[in-house]
Amino acid sequence: SCLPCPAGHYCASEGLDAPSGPCAAGFYCPVDFSSTTPHAFLCPKGHYCPLGSPLALPCPTGQYQPNPGSDNCIPCRPGYYCEEAIIGDPRPCPPHSYCPT
Repeated sequence: SCLPCPAGHYCASEGLDAPSGPCAAGFYCPVDFSSTTPHAFLCPKGHYCPLGSPLALPCPTGQYQPNPGSDNCIPCRPGYYCEEAIIGDPRPCPPHSYCPT
């Protein structure tokens, strides 16, 4: 019997005996979605998608990603904090506080 294309991979054509390859870096290929291209879904701002990603991963606390389609996150610079993946941009430390590197 035939199997669906696994998450994080794409199946480019019919008659395959294995997936065509991993989803491209900066994109993700979710479970239960059979993509014919390695560029199924663009990784959103505030997230990163390494090669073969089945889903967009939020940037960890202390890192950010202001651009869509990235495969990594950027460390937050001194004097700013980065903890909200949805926003994707560093914010200045509030008055009466400090943000070390």
